Amino acid sequence: MFLNPYFWGALVLSWIVVAVSVYEHEQTEFNKERAIAQAALDAANKHFLEITNERNAKIADISRSLADTQAKSDKVAKTLRDNLSSGAVRLSIPVASCSNVSNDSTSAKGNTEARADIDAGFAQALVSVTQRGDQAINNLNACIDSYNALENK
Repeated sequence: MFLNPYFWGALVLSWIVVAVSVYEHEQTEFNKERAIAQAALDAANKHFLEITNERNAKIADISRSLADTQAKSDKVAKTLRDNLSSGAVRLSIPVASCSNVSNDSTSAKGNTEARADIDAGFAQALVSVTQRGDQAINNLNACIDSYNALENK
């Protein structure tokens, strides 16, 4: 019986059939797992893209808001500078005692406090300093808003 060549041929052929069947089954399972992993990767990429787009939109809104705020601040500073240059607005400081400053109690506001006018060039410099400070504060606030928008996700 064990010397029969048909027996050995049938045995080898059955092993080959089993091996091919096992290989096909494993390939099918591997392809299923690969499809599941690909679907999970696609879902994660979609979620990442949604978050990225949402964050980019928030940052763009914050940037637009900053630009609007800076434009308004620049306009106010320009108006103040123009008014200082034309003399429509004067900056003054209170003084304790000054013989050159009039202490007129009949002023329009009834203010009896002695005041000294600030030089126009120095007033312009003060406006520049305050404008740079406002810009720095606006930039910092935009930075904080951006950080918070990114941190909250």
